[in-house]
Amino acid sequence: RNKAPWLSHITYIRPHPPLVAPAPYNTMYDPASLPEIKLLDRADEVRMHPFFESALVRGRPEKTVQGFPDFVADENAIQTLRAVYLGLATEVDAHVGRILQALRDNGQYDQTLIVISADHGEMLGDRHLWGKMSCYDAAYHAPLIIRDPDHPSAFGQKVESPTESVDIAPTILNWIGRDIPFSMDGLSLRGFLSGQSPAKWRTYSYSELEFGDPVDPTEWQKSLGLRPEVTNLAILRGARHTLVHFNGGLPPLLFDHDGQGEFENIAQNADAAPILLELTQALLNHRMTHADGTFSNIMITSRGPVAGSMTPD
Repeated sequence: RNKAPWLSHITYIRPHPPLVAPAPYNTMYDPASLPEIKLLDRADEVRMHPFFESALVRGRPEKTVQGFPDFVADENAIQTLRAVYLGLATEVDAHVGRILQALRDNGQYDQTLIVISADHGEMLGDRHLWGKMSCYDAAYHAPLIIRDPDHPSAFGQKVESPTESVDIAPTILNWIGRDIPFSMDGLSLRGFLSGQSPAKWRTYSYSELEFGDPVDPTEWQKSLGLRPEVTNLAILRGARHTLVHFNGGLPPLLFDHDGQGEFENIAQNADAAPILLELTQALLNHRMTHADGTFSNIMITSRGPVAGSMTPD
């Protein structure tokens, strides 16, 4: 048992291609029991936006397996791959459980802030896509579970407010009583962990995707004629609408989650113009607010450089 302060960052590679799970996880889920695959016709997918033609070429299911040169991506094969993916996720759950049990055994479970998250989502065959190189919600909607031992009354609470991966470091710093540097873009989640919603909180999440390569041009660069520095997009996800803004002169995507959601791009609809403008301005404001903050809130004084700190609401 170690009574000194400590931090451990534990990373699991799985679930990740190639999709191979050990027993018993490889047969834990019945492919026939899984939800239906979310699909548009491939031609309709391409017509929705120029981005998706290259995405469909890159995100082929055969790239998720090895040793199957004649792989046929029919519904049964896709559901089987999805079942194996869920098995891999359950295997990770089991190993996380081993860590939690070790904390219980050494008496540190109720003294340790536990954060479980992931770096991205996975398309898993939805919209004919695999992997993370997409602007659809499934590619960037990642789990976040936090257990704060100081607030047991909040255990099991589900929070619907949008959060981002950049909030994790400020939360940890806030929990251990350290200042949050202004150069950090995130916000502390401590208020939520105590069972109270902060007075001020963001109303959207922000994500970015780089789909270019300065050395080996990607499918997007080759098919769309884009330079690597403009092969990127930004996503503003609100309670009802999602804006996907593309660089390189490509048109935007706008989804209404009270309507057809990601199955319909309403960006060109005349009655959606005010929404498109509002979200585009919000995205621009976000980028301006969170420009490089390396030297934010630093003043040169007679005592030398003095840095302020970021305090949560």
